[in-house]
Amino acid sequence: MLIRTPGRLGAAAAIAVLTLTVPAAAQPLERDDLIGTWGLGGRCDSGWGLGLGPDGEAWYDEWGQGLWIVRDGAIAMILQEREMGADTVLDVRPLTIVIESVAHDGFTGRIVEDGQAVTAIRCQ
Repeated sequence: MLIRTPGRLGAAAAIAVLTLTVPAAAQPLERDDLIGTWGLGGRCDSGWGLGLGPDGEAWYDEWGQGLWIVRDGAIAMILQEREMGADTVLDVRPLTIVIESVAHDGFTGRIVEDGQAVTAIRCQ
């Protein structure tokens, strides 16, 4: 199960950017439909996930925490990369996930930087 505790964001800390874009043919993304926890490997019992909070806070995988918005059919996250349990920011790297299809309980897509497929399902 994916569980994440919100962290602190420092003004001087480095950030990474995650953007999910949706092709014009896909269903439009609604912000309220995206709030929640998503397992990105098609499972909820791994560390590879995404959390989108109603207050705009977000987390990605086991290293990133930050903020998210929906804009022009895309989810954009600004993330700080940290080692689990540490306050020190380790690195900055962009990450883009192109969404290929959207359903009520999930979406599929592909990470642009490495071509890895994403099968996201909603987790409790």
